[in-house]
Amino acid sequence: MKMFLRILCVSFLVGSLFLWTGSVSAEGSFKIGGGMFFDNSIPGGHISIDIPVGEGSLVISPFADIFHKSETKLYGGGINALIKRPAGESSQFYIGGGGGLANVKIEAGSGTATASASKTGAMANVVAGLEFGVGEKASIFAQGKWIGTFGGSTNVNLAGTATPLSVDLSLRNFAIEAGVSFSFGE
Repeated sequence: MKMFLRILCVSFLVGSLFLWTGSVSAEGSFKIGGGMFFDNSIPGGHISIDIPVGEGSLVISPFADIFHKSETKLYGGGINALIKRPAGESSQFYIGGGGGLANVKIEAGSGTATASASKTGAMANVVAGLEFGVGEKASIFAQGKWIGTFGGSTNVNLAGTATPLSVDLSLRNFAIEAGVSFSFGE
């Protein structure tokens, strides 16, 4: 798990720097916030960097999402392609999708015995959101996101027994995230 997080962080930083160097003159944004994944109401956080591509409305956005609750943990990251459009005087609407890697860890039980299973695999997401300007370089964002992981199911033995338990590591549900966005460039 620690190795996965290290790889995710390094990939996020390298990808962000690589994409950012080509568009320093354009205005991008750094987003950080919290949210809720609606599969068992799992709270979590979000971080991303929106990097404009060319002069149009296309944005490449490396991201990381973390949702954590005692029995379910979802760590994901990747790259989204977004289309951003003005939605008023100081707001923007965006929609897009992408994918990456996710690590899912689920603890399940039967009676007093518990079992734990985890898997790292592909993930996909679709996102739509709004950014509302609250200052010259700051805004507030709110976004809805469908997240799907492709882990499949696995059979694990309950702790201290030979009883198999099927654990589904494929999470597919909606999340809502909100937070602050800081502009850079231009």
